[in-house]
Amino acid sequence: MNGARGSPSAASFLFRGQAVHALFLTVLLPVAWGLAAPALGDGRWLGLADTTWFWIAVGEPVVHQLYVWIAWRAQLRWETFSGLFGRADFAVYGVVFYVLLALRPVLIAAISAADSGSLAVRFQGMFHPVGSDLTMAEAKRTRINAFGISYEGKTGLSKSPFSWAA
Repeated sequence: MNGARGSPSAASFLFRGQAVHALFLTVLLPVAWGLAAPALGDGRWLGLADTTWFWIAVGEPVVHQLYVWIAWRAQLRWETFSGLFGRADFAVYGVVFYVLLALRPVLIAAISAADSGSLAVRFQGMFHPVGSDLTMAEAKRTRINAFGISYEGKTGLSKSPFSWAA
């Protein structure tokens, strides 16, 4: 143990080097929302709106990082996990860590389910070999035969006939 609980140096130990993390978080959360907001708002899954799933999916890694930060600093300074769980200290830490880690792809799948069908991209009035108006969407059917180079699929919908001419 490095010092008594509540000592003036305890707060400086806990928060040392965290200002940069807080700054990045305050910048990146609004940026993430600004990028996602136009595509969100009309989807639902399991009774929750896609915006709710978005904030859960964004917030969970933040909670995970907070857990890692506080758990490690508390263990290093006050041996918190060792005092609470004895020889099982790292196992308990690991279980919580891996549950939070496993939640990340689950929550990404949840936001994907809530916001399905929103990935159509429309290119209008710009140069593209296919034409000036092009709508692309997720693939509904694809079949590839690999080395025989046999391909069948519908990967998008075009409003213009294909042409390489500019």
